[in-house]
Amino acid sequence: MDQERSRTARRGRHRLAPVLVGVLLLAGSVTGGQEDLSTAARRLESAFEARSSRVLGAVLPSRGKIRVDLPSLAADATGLLSASQFGYLLDDLFRRHPVVRLTLEKVPRSPQPSGAVVFAGLELKTDTGKRTALSLHIVFADEEAGWTLREFRERARPAP
Repeated sequence: MDQERSRTARRGRHRLAPVLVGVLLLAGSVTGGQEDLSTAARRLESAFEARSSRVLGAVLPSRGKIRVDLPSLAADATGLLSASQFGYLLDDLFRRHPVVRLTLEKVPRSPQPSGAVVFAGLELKTDTGKRTALSLHIVFADEEAGWTLREFRERARPAP
């Protein structure tokens, strides 16, 4: 009798397992497994803290380009770059200019579905050891894979 109950319980568990897996997969698809905008922006901030583009991960686009315009840092840091080119540019920037900090100044709480602009301040040291501050204009697009970096450029400063 105990053996029969044991077999019945095992069959019940085996029948229940696919149902549980289905529920977990459905829950994952409802939330999308995507990062929210503030998490994606913090991932960018973490990349600057770690001085490595590898931290960016899913924030970089799998398709398409990133608009880059950083004339104060490098004359050739302007144009449309693939994710790998952008990663190389950042890693080169980290090697040439010690980053003091990247500070997120404004992350929208209710971003538009088409995209969101994040403002940040970048403080780094030049080759001579002088600290330089830049204002950044960063655009994330809400895409199928989550919030994806699409623009990373200097913000124009008002004339003194």
